[in-house]
Amino acid sequence: MPQAVLLVVMLVLVVAPLYAALRASHWSPREIKWLMVAIPVLLFPLNAPAHEWSHMVGTWLAGGAVGQVRLWQPFWRADAPVPMIETSGLAAPAAQLVSSVFPYALDALLLVTGAFVVRRGRIRSAWRFGAFFLFLVVKPSFDIAANVVAWTAYGIGDFGQVAGILGRVPAGILQVALLAGAIGLTLAVIRKDGSQGMCSRSGTS
Repeated sequence: MPQAVLLVVMLVLVVAPLYAALRASHWSPREIKWLMVAIPVLLFPLNAPAHEWSHMVGTWLAGGAVGQVRLWQPFWRADAPVPMIETSGLAAPAAQLVSSVFPYALDALLLVTGAFVVRRGRIRSAWRFGAFFLFLVVKPSFDIAANVVAWTAYGIGDFGQVAGILGRVPAGILQVALLAGAIGLTLAVIRKDGSQGMCSRSGTS
């Protein structure tokens, strides 16, 4: 998938929501600027290795073996090879499914955890909010959205494998459910911050 498409996804799901969440905060301009820079920059080296490691764990849990591993893609090179892993020993469809969907099961778990944090209340520290937003909101949201776009627009990626195992309709329902959860949590953070509910110097965490 072209890097330009990934950058657009990042602008829509990372930069714009982050700006919307922070503009109502009580933190200093310096802290806000650091968060606006740090979160998008850290997402690239975090997301791909975490995604491929999740595939590796899913493969091992399903009884398979992992061969060649490529965890990182130099995003400044248009022709750079994409992150990937080679697997073997996954002859059964159920084993292939576990390996394919394990990263998204973890994404869903992160989103659920993020939803509990949103319900809990305020985050006093700018850096705690940054960690929350990076790991529990934008990382799973970006991972889900990028792979949905990869399958929908380019016919590549994990959801193609899921469609081959479960069928296109169940795979489509899974994508919609994951994407709805990601967008819903992002909007919940923005709404709560718009009412000064999370990004505050006074609070419980």
